[in-house]
Amino acid sequence: MKKNTIISAVSGVALVLGSSVLALAASDETNPGSKTVPSAVVEKHTEMNKLNGEIASIDRARKMVTVKSKRNGKEITVAAQLDDRTAIMDGRNSKSFADLKVGERVRMYYERQDNRELARNILVQPQREVTGVK
Repeated sequence: MKKNTIISAVSGVALVLGSSVLALAASDETNPGSKTVPSAVVEKHTEMNKLNGEIASIDRARKMVTVKSKRNGKEITVAAQLDDRTAIMDGRNSKSFADLKVGERVRMYYERQDNRELARNILVQPQREVTGVK
């Protein structure tokens, strides 16, 4: 008898919860002022990546920059597209894509978007001075 009572209670709770969800869904469809955002409109969160390295190549026509770096003894190469939102800075000074030069040391922040790497920030690093040992 106790078993039937527990099963009835659980079934009742499930029925109440199920009908509540259906009622909410129906009210959102009939209420055009609802603040529910369709899942297709929500932007995907993308992870920002960082690479410290040297500019290996620049493709001015495609507006791409390739940065090479060594991490844990392995060479890493990232070719990233620049767009209108990409910020290029040299210290506190803003630079343009045309100002970038092969061989410059940079820190590039980029994200993967639409099956490509997209540069968000490129920070030009001060050139290291080479000191010789006498």
